[in-house]
Amino acid sequence: MAVEGVYIFVWLLLALAPLAAFIDGLRYSTEEWQAVGNSKGTWLAMIALTGLFCGFIGTGMGIFYFATAGRQMSRTRKAAEG
Repeated sequence: MAVEGVYIFVWLLLALAPLAAFIDGLRYSTEEWQAVGNSKGTWLAMIALTGLFCGFIGTGMGIFYFATAGRQMSRTRKAAEG
C-alpha cells in the first residue's frame, strides 16, 4: 500500500511541472513575451502538447520553461515594476 502511495505522489509531481509552467506562461501578456523575443503561443502549445501526450518530456519541458523563458519573463516584469 505504501509503495502505491509513493507512485501516485511521484506521478502527481511529474504532472504538476507542465501544468505550473502553463499557468505561469498565461500570466504574462503577449507584449511581455515579445519584449523578451519569445512567442507566447509557441511556448504554451509546446508545454500543453508535451504535458498531455509525452509524459516525462512534458515534465522536462515544464522545467525547461522555468529555467529559460519563465526566468526571462520574471526578470523583465521585475525590471519594469522596479
